[in-house]
Amino acid sequence: MAVLLVLSNIAQVFCGNSLRVAIVGGGVGGSSTAHFLRQDLGDAIDIDVFEASEVVGGRASSADIDGNTYEVGASIVSEANLYMKELAELVGLQRDPPQQHGGIALWDGKEFVLADLGPKILFKAQMLWRYGLDFFRLQTAVRETLKKWLGLYDLQRSGAAFSTVEELLRAGNLYELTQESLNSMLGRELGRSPSDAHALIQRELVSGITRVNYNQPNSVNALTGMVSMVPIVHKGVWKVRGGNSLLPQRLLARSRATLHLNTVVTEVGVGGDGRTYEVTLRDMRRGTTSVQEYDTVIIATPLELSNLTLPQDVPRQSPAEFQRTVTTYVKGSLLEAAFNCFKTPVDGSLLHQLGSIYITEAAPRLFSAISVLHRYSDSEALYKLFSEAPLGDGNLERLFHAGWEIKVQKDWQAYPVLSPAPAFRPFQLRSGLYYVNALEWAASAME
Repeated sequence: MAVLLVLSNIAQVFCGNSLRVAIVGGGVGGSSTAHFLRQDLGDAIDIDVFEASEVVGGRASSADIDGNTYEVGASIVSEANLYMKELAELVGLQRDPPQQHGGIALWDGKEFVLADLGPKILFKAQMLWRYGLDFFRLQTAVRETLKKWLGLYDLQRSGAAFSTVEELLRAGNLYELTQESLNSMLGRELGRSPSDAHALIQRELVSGITRVNYNQPNSVNALTGMVSMVPIVHKGVWKVRGGNSLLPQRLLARSRATLHLNTVVTEVGVGGDGRTYEVTLRDMRRGTTSVQEYDTVIIATPLELSNLTLPQDVPRQSPAEFQRTVTTYVKGSLLEAAFNCFKTPVDGSLLHQLGSIYITEAAPRLFSAISVLHRYSDSEALYKLFSEAPLGDGNLERLFHAGWEIKVQKDWQAYPVLSPAPAFRPFQLRSGLYYVNALEWAASAME
């Protein structure tokens, strides 16, 4: 979404002129920026895209495991992410729903407090019995937020452009949600604080959803929390067949941008005329450094994760923290004793019917979520585990029967720590210098 805000500003100032544009980052943000620039400005523009790694995709990446492709980075997209949906269709990509390999259960460290193992009507009855009307109140709050979010697309399609994140969010009546925590908002909407003995839905269902999406607790800002819960009211999530990184690859090809892999942008300085930019490049394959001049520079990678030097008149901000997330793919069989299955209504055999295990606020932080991606047999499967730290042999021995095998493990900075009242950088850092990722501190997503 931030991409179009940047493009609107560029088009207003430079439309009709010949431009040299540098885009820093070859992920979804950088590739969609290149696409929309070409679409809006045609051939009156030269686009160079610089990607520090050897592949395009950014935080969208995949791995081949036993002949199948699995996402190890950004994994799913909501049907409510309209730009992502439109772009995938534009470049001819097939969209597949994630495969379901069983029901969802909530684990509190001692027992499964909720489990979807039968007809949907029985699961809904469980929800109503445990959470009462709070589930419907939660859905109402999410629907109201989603309606406001979808209104941002209408604003942009009417020609509205914004230089700052705050301007954008205020126009959509969403800014205040970034200034309070999810716990605080739900306390108001549901009429009870999270510490209330009856506030089960916050501590269980909401906590599980927030952790599986952002690996963070309910102290995230309320907009982030509402975004994570969109699937409970707006059905439909998808991934790109063959890997989500295919989307930026095809967008870059369509944009006819010149792609420079293994090239790190180390500095963006102001040119001698005060209007252009001198971009310092480090070619990691050749070990050489060069400087090129551009009319416009668009940064489409988190500044917080780079060592990029910017012009002195760009306001400095305090270092911001990203959430460490470790994604581990394990082939094995879950250990019934690890989930006290002999003491709960979910016995050992039913454990292997679960497709996903989310954790409540009370559960230990050994993992944030476990999901089945493929079943080899009734008990053995390929599991995807999210955690805040690497899962060593001792951890996995607590969760799996002997014979488990790590297929892939990725340790990455997945999203910002999405606390309330973030210090938003502007989309426009200075004339001709833009920052696509500024919106990420309100609610991080591929959109």
